[in-house]
Amino acid sequence: MLAVLAELEEVPCYYCGATDGSVWGEEAGYRALKCAGCGLVYVSPRPRHVLIDEAARTGEHATERGSLTVTGRYKRSRVRHHAHLLKAMFAGFPAQPRWLDIGAGFGELAEAVVLVFPGALVTGLEPNEAKRRAAKKRGLELTGTRLAELAPASFDVVSVMNVWSHLPDPAAFMSQVRTLLGEGGLLLVQTGTGGDLASAADYPDALLLPDHLSFAGERHVVGVLERAGFEIETIRRKRADTATFAARSAVKRLLGRPARLTIPYRSPFRVIYVLARGVEVDAGVPGGGGAPAP
Repeated sequence: MLAVLAELEEVPCYYCGATDGSVWGEEAGYRALKCAGCGLVYVSPRPRHVLIDEAARTGEHATERGSLTVTGRYKRSRVRHHAHLLKAMFAGFPAQPRWLDIGAGFGELAEAVVLVFPGALVTGLEPNEAKRRAAKKRGLELTGTRLAELAPASFDVVSVMNVWSHLPDPAAFMSQVRTLLGEGGLLLVQTGTGGDLASAADYPDALLLPDHLSFAGERHVVGVLERAGFEIETIRRKRADTATFAARSAVKRLLGRPARLTIPYRSPFRVIYVLARGVEVDAGVPGGGGAPAP
């Protein structure tokens, strides 16, 4: 554990810059703090950037128990879920978009995009090497290319699904994403509202620290996107703690995997899907990854 501690660093709240907070939740030797300034939940101390990048590549995180493996597996059901979501949120969208999926996983969203938009040109970015290999076996090419290597204004849509909480600095990241979209381009974000909860006791699942580096609330997500140059088009909210979810969590526990036993339909936690459009940033408003006002 001493070796793990030597590789940690204290960080401030990325949303308002405050450095004081109370313990919101603890897991695997890590603490998630609720910011006293704005309510964002973030892990501090946390692994240094080089270790975060390495974990994204390998799917392995160091903890007091040894390691946390988060690679997971391909799920065909996710393709159907994503296709249904895309049909609802992108009704009337042009049939051949240039689409970038960041954090593509095993390629489920990329497959859904092609189902809904048969002429789409889809680029899937995925740092996890095992996920890219698994996708390639199914005939789907994903890439480990970094955002900085992509040409500005080269996409019509960027999707960032279940990635926000894994980012060291979502504010700086979303500002970079904005540069990749063409005029009026759309951004689709999926994340949870853990930052809206009073404590981790209301969170319906294992915290998976330090794979999750922060838990934003809905207002944090909206605030970061607006500052990065996006205008919110719509937000869809979905309950996570269903009876099906509770049953799956119980099975995970029996198999020795990280999960929390929950009573269905009790948690105020929600999964949110945010559709935003890129707009011109007011010249008087500073861009980049700076902290928005709380």
